[in-house]
Amino acid sequence: MKSSPRFPPGVRDPARCYRPMSRMSPEAAPAAEPATLALTDRGPGRALYVEPDGRLYVGRGGWIGTSEDGGRSVTPRARLPMPWKREVGRVHRLLGRLVRHEVRALMPLSDGSLVGASRDGLFRAAAGEVHMTACRVELATSAMPGLSEQALTPPFSIARGPGDRLLFGEYDARTGHGKPVRIFVSDDAGRSFQVARVLEAGSVMHVHGLRFDAGRDHYWVFAGDYDHEPGIGMLSADLLRFEWFRRGEQRYRVCEAFDFGERLVYATDSNVEPNHILSLHKESGAVEVLADIEGSSLYGCRFGGVHAISTAVEPGGGSLSDRVALWISRDGARWWRVFEARKDRWPAILQFGCLVLPRGESEQDTLFVSGQALAGLDGRLHSAPLSESAADARLSA
Repeated sequence: MKSSPRFPPGVRDPARCYRPMSRMSPEAAPAAEPATLALTDRGPGRALYVEPDGRLYVGRGGWIGTSEDGGRSVTPRARLPMPWKREVGRVHRLLGRLVRHEVRALMPLSDGSLVGASRDGLFRAAAGEVHMTACRVELATSAMPGLSEQALTPPFSIARGPGDRLLFGEYDARTGHGKPVRIFVSDDAGRSFQVARVLEAGSVMHVHGLRFDAGRDHYWVFAGDYDHEPGIGMLSADLLRFEWFRRGEQRYRVCEAFDFGERLVYATDSNVEPNHILSLHKESGAVEVLADIEGSSLYGCRFGGVHAISTAVEPGGGSLSDRVALWISRDGARWWRVFEARKDRWPAILQFGCLVLPRGESEQDTLFVSGQALAGLDGRLHSAPLSESAADARLSA
């Protein structure tokens, strides 16, 4: 089948491959008019991770800081090493965007150590250490020694399982690279990583992330991006068994998901089809559309009783406008668009427009978000007390 010129090679025309999904009843659907969420500017920074107690980890270039007062102040904690080609991004914000001068993923551990990733590698700092050093990563297994010749592709996110076990999947953004994609595990607080699973060459483009499901004792694996590649897999807690739960459609292209017991709730991350917030039943695999959204979604986070999803503007048929939005919900079924921002005037090579939510989950009701390539918000950290907002009044109605 010949691909339409506006899709990457190998991507089918969505009009020919998209299958309808059930939709929630009109009575349960969100109102058309958005509520208002007032954001407070907390200075430069990128929201990286939030702890249950509300402690926020903030990225400023290669530096990682912490805030325990709702973002009002940030204390330097550690520095992730950057090669010179990215350090030049310190000169100007636009140059920093071009060379991706930023911390890409972060995971704090119970012993006070940090494990973080840039686009160049994986690094660790023990409690009290400032300078992060490279983690030891074993690239091959005894069954597949040839993988030692395949360089590591750093992750988009890092997952934490029981006992501070860390997992991540490789994130190679090149379409059709045809390489095996590895999932790595660490059981020594990030000092070293070993191959836990290998997804065969050509089966997926990359792994967006993993999430541990305590009720089912396995990890959900989220992979992308095109044709047969998007999928939601299940990796057993002992890492010995893997199978695909659903795959092969853009509705299964996921970066972040919320666990609501019998169902996963997530927003799709498609640049070739319209995007939605969906509910996926863990037993039947039935998919229900909860809301239609304006663009792809890369981030989601829970703040107290409020679940938040953000959208992005990127080239392709997945973005319906030049605006991004923040969507929130208490029950995971009814979603409200509570904030919008416009993509700035710079091209996509200087990053997609996106509202960046931190990884992790907080039991506090303060929302944190940072802007990327957005007019008036780029490179800035913002907060909003949800319990005092008009948006929370809407949610509680």
